[in-house]
Amino acid sequence: MGLGPPSLPKQTKRVWRPHAGRYAFFGALVGFGIVAGLMTFRFAGSRGKMPYKTITIVIGFLLFGGEIGRRIGRMQGRMERLEKTSRGLKSLCQTDTLTGVLSRMALLEQLEVEIRRARRYGSSMACLFIDVDDFKLQNDQHGHLFGDRSLVAIARTMARNIRETDVLGRYGGDEFLILLPQTGLTQAYQMAERVRNGVSSLDLGEGTQGDLTVSVGVYVSGRGEKTGSDCLQWADESLRQSKHNGKNRTVVFEHPEYAEAGHDLAVGIPPA
Repeated sequence: MGLGPPSLPKQTKRVWRPHAGRYAFFGALVGFGIVAGLMTFRFAGSRGKMPYKTITIVIGFLLFGGEIGRRIGRMQGRMERLEKTSRGLKSLCQTDTLTGVLSRMALLEQLEVEIRRARRYGSSMACLFIDVDDFKLQNDQHGHLFGDRSLVAIARTMARNIRETDVLGRYGGDEFLILLPQTGLTQAYQMAERVRNGVSSLDLGEGTQGDLTVSVGVYVSGRGEKTGSDCLQWADESLRQSKHNGKNRTVVFEHPEYAEAGHDLAVGIPPA
């Protein structure tokens, strides 16, 4: 998962496309070929005499074919540049410019995809809603540039502590969302704790080691949600409970099925 400011995507596979000059050359050949047959026919019919009118027509078609080919080549070049620009703009829209993870728009689109996939195959999908604790206080104490560096470092730490198949994005401000496909309750909780512990061990200088912490709300799908908004709502409810319980901890969405299964994660386990 690449992090950092996005750049325009590079074409990985080179595809041969004729340039304007080649189009012009082949257009001229076509123009010449069209008239060549007519010229030969007229020349044979006139017993060896080459009418000036025929020569003029040949030259005219030759120039006309070359010009048409040149214009087609220029149009093809414009279309390729527009396609490249379109891919670049799409990449910018899908990537958060500060942290390099998915943007909110792309993240919510992927959430709907994962929800549909989980429903189709009867599997579970976990959402980790993550909020940086006291982020405004950090900005006030160390400045907004430090706050930006903190968000980048936190995003990179999260990326190192999740699987390649997981999806990480910035929901907005100091909030992140991680989607864990085919992940049950216990595994989701363990993943959340790995992320939380990784962030709390960050040291960005200025005496901040241990000051950066996150609160995590966990929700596992398969319990009546119909859209991604339902997952977000219940994961956010867990996150608010985590904040209420003292921050820097993971709380799993309280659901009767969790308690019936014998999980004590329903109320959240405070850090050791």
